[in-house]
Amino acid sequence: MSELIDPYIEIYEHVFKLSEALGYSTFDYLPDDGIKYPFVFVGEQFSEDYRTKTLMRGETNLIIHVYSYETQRRTINIMMAFLNQAINNISYTDHFKWEVSGNKIHSLYENDKSNPLVHGIFDITLKFLGKGE
Repeated sequence: MSELIDPYIEIYEHVFKLSEALGYSTFDYLPDDGIKYPFVFVGEQFSEDYRTKTLMRGETNLIIHVYSYETQRRTINIMMAFLNQAINNISYTDHFKWEVSGNKIHSLYENDKSNPLVHGIFDITLKFLGKGE
């Protein structure tokens, strides 16, 4: 059986490793309440293929969440800025060429009386081409 080379899995795993390389506690699931803040949750992914006569192209939208206590909004902003810079510097993964085509950054407050949080949301769209193109 040959190896499956999926651009969307490849970029998700690449972004996950970038977050870890920045020193952030990073998860592919939303952890339980006992986790230490701040942390990164590489969350939702929405992808769409574009086929030409001979090639496949596509884009993916990744939603990255950063959580911490409401008193650490600056920490969240700095973390999202470093993630933004790292992701915008992606040119290639193992099998694909990538271009960032858009991003949005949001900061929300979650008013849980026992544990008020700031929730940073980094919404990024990346397009892929074949690596040799």
